[in-house]
Amino acid sequence: IIMQQGEYPPVSGHNTICTATALLETGLVPIQVPITRFNLEAPAGIIEIEACCSERKAESITFTNVPAFVVHDNAEVKVPNIGTVLVSVVFSGIWFAIVDDVDTKHGIAIEPQNGKKLCGFGECVKQAAREQLPVVHPENPEIHSVCLIVLRSSSRNKATVV
Repeated sequence: IIMQQGEYPPVSGHNTICTATALLETGLVPIQVPITRFNLEAPAGIIEIEACCSERKAESITFTNVPAFVVHDNAEVKVPNIGTVLVSVVFSGIWFAIVDDVDTKHGIAIEPQNGKKLCGFGECVKQAAREQLPVVHPENPEIHSVCLIVLRSSSRNKATVV
């Protein structure tokens, strides 16, 4: 069960890694040293797992996600009380709305002290994107809503480098 606020995501990268690790370390999937390969099925499709393993432990997990694609690239979205925001909508297991240059275009630096402001901005943009930029996955019509917002900065500093 993916414990995420809002809707149930079609794929979660973090949960994919956790599930693969648990399956290996509990013996539900037998470990093959040094590499164990298997598939997981998620609502968005099949996820290919490759785990580097020791005798009883998953040392690292990598996965090949479902295909990713862009459906709206720098589309204008009218956001109440904010104005026009350029948004790209992409799918990579879940629908994301991406806003570039939040600091220079919208005056909000991506820094810890701006957390509340960034959350409010992001939620408003996400809601407007849901309403104005409809999406439907081409192979699974049940995956049809922007779920997450990604706010990116034009600058690079300790707060923005992941």
